[in-house]
Amino acid sequence: MKTNSNDLVQPVKSDKIRVGGGDVYDGGLTKREYFAAMALQGALSNPHFSKGSAEDGETFQQFKDDLVRNSVQFADALIVELNKEVKDV
Repeated sequence: MKTNSNDLVQPVKSDKIRVGGGDVYDGGLTKREYFAAMALQGALSNPHFSKGSAEDGETFQQFKDDLVRNSVQFADALIVELNKEVKDV
């Protein structure tokens, strides 16, 4: 089963008007948003991770920008890895 980054993590069927037939789902984060949030949460929970930034002379704005960009890149990498075919061993 392929992981689509735009699929919702916990889709909820909506009573909204359906366009083009099919069910409409809404309410929640996409898988990409969820994976990025989890990567960000993990990084921020590590006290050694944030200490390294201050010692390098990086401003908080630079640290924050790098952190959120890297979180999204981790999410994208996870989706790519999840979509690789599993070879039988």
